[in-house]
Amino acid sequence: MARQQFQANMGSSMYTTCEGYLKTRGKYKRSKRWLSLLPYFSELEIEADARFAQIKAGLGISTLAHEPYPGLALWLNEAISYVRDFSLRFTPEEHAELILFTYNVITEADIEAIVIDKAIELLSEIIDSKWIRRKDVTLPWRPIFDLYCKLLFKEDERPINVEGLHDAIICLRELFPLTATKEILDEIRPYIAVFDTSMERFVHLFSMFIPLNMTADEHKRYGAGLWFDELWHFFNFVEMNSSWEAELPAIFAS
Repeated sequence: MARQQFQANMGSSMYTTCEGYLKTRGKYKRSKRWLSLLPYFSELEIEADARFAQIKAGLGISTLAHEPYPGLALWLNEAISYVRDFSLRFTPEEHAELILFTYNVITEADIEAIVIDKAIELLSEIIDSKWIRRKDVTLPWRPIFDLYCKLLFKEDERPINVEGLHDAIICLRELFPLTATKEILDEIRPYIAVFDTSMERFVHLFSMFIPLNMTADEHKRYGAGLWFDELWHFFNFVEMNSSWEAELPAIFAS
């Protein structure tokens, strides 16, 4: 009703402020400031609250009912729509819980590809290094690593969007625990063979999964201190005319 009245009065002057946004900006992770300029902002807030509550309930019921498709896929799509309409308009705790829930959907075995693709799409929308940190939520690296490798090397034949999964991993790897770097290196170091194609696998998986966003002290203990000298040696002293050569400068630049 408020929106209809607003549309009817489009031709007349109107005064508005960001007071509504200022009242709620500390409550949510991130919201769209311009929405607070709408004359029906208070009604929109009520509608958004009800909509997100319905989405949370739908995700929970679909999970408890073991109904990935169409139930869970539908509510994941509703969550994507909500984020595009209202941005990260939920509390920090809800943000962390939604990331963890979506991650678990992606890495759950035997779920239909269409459901996983929706979860990948949602995860890409809600993970942003400016708004979420390792201290807020920590994700295990192994499940997503195993899934990606199975898809990459054709051990999992589900038609999952590998390109979308790749982009999501680049974002979520910064939520792996600090100990993940050593564990991942232990997993992929057997592929190091500079004159063999297996080196491509090592460099690709390294560039995909190794967390790079750390403090200087964290890098010394958990990050670059574990791998920089080794990769720098390959870059400087090994004659390289291969597809993996170009990926090393990007790693160093990061």
